[in-house]
Amino acid sequence: MPRFSITLRLGRWHMVILATLWLLFTVLTYLMVSNSRSPERTLLTTASTALGPMTGAICRDCQSCCLQNSLTLLPYCLAGLAVAVGSE
Repeated sequence: MPRFSITLRLGRWHMVILATLWLLFTVLTYLMVSNSRSPERTLLTTASTALGPMTGAICRDCQSCCLQNSLTLLPYCLAGLAVAVGSE
């Protein structure tokens, strides 16, 4: 009986690309919110870039409209992430 297993073969270039994209989005997020938010909110928003679509809700202090938009985008982002991880 065949066994189901997923092995991730992430090489050095995968990590370089991941770090570069994350750094790019972190810098862009910082530049967008640094002039319009308090220093604490800017730091929190910039640190939350790894959370993907939830960054917008965090930036606006989880206002109901922003939280709803972030939660609406979340399944699509998770599906894209699942496809990327599953297609080795």
